[in-house]
Amino acid sequence: MADSNEPSELRKLSFEELDAEIIHDAAKRGDYIAKRAFTHTGRMLGFKLADVVAHTNPEAIFLFGGLALAKDLIFEPAKNIWKKTFSAFIKVK
Repeated sequence: MADSNEPSELRKLSFEELDAEIIHDAAKRGDYIAKRAFTHTGRMLGFKLADVVAHTNPEAIFLFGGLALAKDLIFEPAKNIWKKTFSAFIKVK
């Protein structure tokens, strides 16, 4: 957020006041910075899960908790990374 000039409702809050729920609600309302935060986080999740899968070869991965409630905001960027990384090897649902 600090490196962007885009308007955002999150700018009125201090760093200490921000949490995942506030950012999620702002993203659902279309806030550009909030959506960008989820895209970045989803991409990082995708990269890290790809690392885990490459090293451990699990049969399944279960994700739950607060960030999992963000659903497509976080999982679509993660799936895009998976598709790029593993498209020749697995079927990504």
